[in-house]
Amino acid sequence: MTITVEYVNGPLHGETCDLPAEYVLGEDPGAYMIVDGRLTPPGRPDLRAVYEPHPGAEPSNGRIAWHFNGWIDC
Repeated sequence: MTITVEYVNGPLHGETCDLPAEYVLGEDPGAYMIVDGRLTPPGRPDLRAVYEPHPGAEPSNGRIAWHFNGWIDC
């Protein structure tokens, strides 16, 4: 089973991705997303966008929103 993740705010706003349910419903859902360097802060193409669901959020109709929570230096 897959769940559609919609990215809210940040560099991927409005984009979606179908992910296996175990990734979305697991113990620590969310992702550090590699994005096009043109979308990162100036001079920092190495940063990754952090997207996570709000605490306690559950999928509805096979979809869930993951919200931009800033950048992480990897």
